[in-house]
Amino acid sequence: MDCPVCKEAMITLELDEVEIDYCGECSGIWLDAGELEMLLDDGGKAKKLLDSFSQAKKVKEKHRRCPICLKKMLKIFVGDEAEGKGRLLIDKCPAGHGLWFDRGELRDIISLVSFDQEHRVVKLLRDMFCNECESDASTDEEGNTMIVNKQIYGKTRDGEDIYLFRMENENGVAAQVTNYGAILVSVETPDRDGKGADVTLGFDTLEGWMEQNGPYFGATVGRVANRIAKGKFTLEGQEYELAVNNGPNHLHGGIKGFDKVVWDAEEVTKENEASVRFEYTSADGEEGYPGNLTVSVTYTLNNENELVVAYEGRTDKATPVNMTNHTYWNLAGHDAGDICGHQLVMHANMYTELDEDNVPTGKVKPVNGTALDFTSPHKIGERIDAIGGYDHNVVLNKAPGEMGLVAEVYEPGSGRTMRVYTTQPGMQLYTAEFLDGSVKGKGGAAYGPRSAFCLETQHYPDSVNHEEFPSTVIRPGEVYKEKTVFKFGTKM
Repeated sequence: MDCPVCKEAMITLELDEVEIDYCGECSGIWLDAGELEMLLDDGGKAKKLLDSFSQAKKVKEKHRRCPICLKKMLKIFVGDEAEGKGRLLIDKCPAGHGLWFDRGELRDIISLVSFDQEHRVVKLLRDMFCNECESDASTDEEGNTMIVNKQIYGKTRDGEDIYLFRMENENGVAAQVTNYGAILVSVETPDRDGKGADVTLGFDTLEGWMEQNGPYFGATVGRVANRIAKGKFTLEGQEYELAVNNGPNHLHGGIKGFDKVVWDAEEVTKENEASVRFEYTSADGEEGYPGNLTVSVTYTLNNENELVVAYEGRTDKATPVNMTNHTYWNLAGHDAGDICGHQLVMHANMYTELDEDNVPTGKVKPVNGTALDFTSPHKIGERIDAIGGYDHNVVLNKAPGEMGLVAEVYEPGSGRTMRVYTTQPGMQLYTAEFLDGSVKGKGGAAYGPRSAFCLETQHYPDSVNHEEFPSTVIRPGEVYKEKTVFKFGTKM
């Protein structure tokens, strides 16, 4: 029998009269109804099994299907969601063939329930095999085929609950987001051979996101993304001063931008897509910006392998708004090294010229003859040294507000592809030049320079100080509305 995670052949462990299928690569076990019953009746057998995991290697969760019928397994929550205690997320075959536990899940069952036969978790585990699921696909109570799984991620220093939301489609593409910073925590997508990998840089724990995310991994950035020169702008005759946090400039919303606040969250499911909508109200004067601004960002994963990021905003006073997502991508895998071999196309014939402080001069120049010319496919690393690394805004070949294809990325080793569509007029190409290996990310990975690329769809940097640029200002009665789509695939 093959492991539902890594697809390697499992081995059989004999524990007294119980035979259990075990994956030495993933440290996981497959239990059918009879095996589960025997383990729950005798905790000693389960502890013996745990001892056998002591030297096993732990790997990240991948797309899971029942090893017997190959149907997509249901994500089952067990325990008290409100208290966050005794609450486990496990995988169940929809046809009732069995359950999949990784090492941590089985350990949690032992530590949390102590195999008390009257404990609610034990009862629920038993009851899972009483009635077999009639559906061939994972569904919610309304019959939607895509669902959002929610679990406690931790608490902020102020004691606010933070949640992790997971969306997964029928093709093995999965995305996780959190209401801390409306951050995109991970994106898992298969390679040309069907093997999944997380293709975004970041952290395993909430503490990592709260304490080490100076690079803005996965962040929802606002109120205004990118730089505002000297941290100042004038709007309707009044000058505003913002926090200066990037040399002489204001960057990515200031000291405590949208990436460092707790958002309200709502889950939405439909037949072929699942969404998590985050909402936050930025008070008048927050980080120096005028107006009470209520914004939302909605992440939607669909069965077309598209991750859609949609933004909306309304204000009671004129204010600049320019939101983006700051995910660091490496299509070979988050810990696969540099991205210089990725092939990139950007549908952009022009770029905004920069001054010595990395702020636009106001001039828009052609990319032709420069290292920013990706109008035809080039490896990202092909000319990167000539420009000292990329941290540049390009002007997209389309009208502002019009949805269009703006970038195409291909990673030859894995075969993974990513296409980017957006309504925004600009896009920042950034190649993580400021990472130096000191930040330890997922699985302890040390992220160094050029270990990822960002494609930050946006209005042009410092637009609020340039009348010649598309405006970032919204006023009462107007709606800020932008959308970006990341579409994943493979090619041979």
